[in-house]
Amino acid sequence: MMKDEDRMENHGLITLVFSYLQTWHQTKSNRGKHKQLILNKHILTVKQYITGRDCERKVLIALEFFFNKLKQRGPTEVEMMTMLLQLFFDHHCISMPEIIDWYSNEKFIDQLIGQKVDKCWAEPFINQHGYSIKFTNPAVNELINSIPSSPRTSSVSTEQSSTQSNWKTPQYVRIRKPFKNLVKFFKNLSDTSDVTIHQYVEIQHRKNIDHRVIMIVRCYLKAWNECVSNEKNKFLLSRVSIIEYYKNDPDFEMQILFAIEIFLLQNKKNDNWSIETISTLLQFFLDQNCIKKETILKWNSDGHFYNDVYYKETKGFAQSFIQQLMLRN
Repeated sequence: MMKDEDRMENHGLITLVFSYLQTWHQTKSNRGKHKQLILNKHILTVKQYITGRDCERKVLIALEFFFNKLKQRGPTEVEMMTMLLQLFFDHHCISMPEIIDWYSNEKFIDQLIGQKVDKCWAEPFINQHGYSIKFTNPAVNELINSIPSSPRTSSVSTEQSSTQSNWKTPQYVRIRKPFKNLVKFFKNLSDTSDVTIHQYVEIQHRKNIDHRVIMIVRCYLKAWNECVSNEKNKFLLSRVSIIEYYKNDPDFEMQILFAIEIFLLQNKKNDNWSIETISTLLQFFLDQNCIKKETILKWNSDGHFYNDVYYKETKGFAQSFIQQLMLRN
C-alpha cells in the first residue's frame, strides 16, 4: 500500500468508496458483466452510509483520490469520472450543492499528498448540470465540445446569463450544519440574553463564518421548527431582534432569503408544507422589515445569489405568495 493510501485508512467512508472504485476499475474489461455487477451492487452498500452532507463530501473526496491514483488521466478517464459522478448522483450519494462547494473549496487531498490536485475531471459533469465554470484543462474543453446541448442545460444557461446581467455575481457558500449551541440559545427564551447570543456569533464570525446572517437565520429557523405548534408564532417574534441587529451586514436581505431556501429543502415534508412554510416566513420577515417587497420580487425574477440548486427548487414553492405580493399596492 502506498504511503498516502495508508494515511487514508482512518477515514472510513472515504476508504470504503475508494476501495469500491479500485475493485471495479481493476476488474478486467473482458469480464464486462461482472464488472458492471460490482458497480451496480455495491453502490447500494455505499448508499447505506450516506446520512448527511458530511458523508456526501467524503464520497467526493474518495472520487477525487481515486482519479488522482489513476495511471492515465486523459479524456477517456474524465469521461469515466463523469459517468461515476452521475452514478453517485442518481443514487442520492452526492448532491449538486455539495459538489459545487467541494469543487470550489475542498483541500483535503491537497493537504494529504502535499500538492494541489486538479479537479478538472469534474467539470464536464458540473457543466451538464447547468453551471457555468471556467474549464482548467484543454482535454476537458475537447470533451465538453463533444457533448450536445440539452434543453435543460440551455434553459439554465439562459437563466444564469440573465441573472448575471441584473444581479451580483453568485457566491457559492458552504452549507454547514446549524450550530447546536446557537440553536439552544434561541430555544432557551428565558435564560439566554441577546448579548450572550451576539457574543457567541461574534466569536464564530471571527473563526470561520463569512456570511453570519445565513447561519443566524438557519439556527433561528431550526429552533422555531422544533417548537411545539402553539408556540411557533410567539417564538418567531421573541427572537427576531437578534436578526435585525445585523441589518448593516452586506447583502443582509439576500442572506435571509438563502437561509430560508436551505431550511425549506432540508426540512421538506411535502409540497403543501413547503408552500405554506415559505409563505409564512416571507410574510413574517416582510412584516418585521427584514426584507422588502422589491427584494423578494427581484429574487424571484432575476435568480439566485448563493446557490441556484436551492433557489430553483424553492422558487416554485414561493409562486403562490409571489402572485399575491404582486397584487398588493
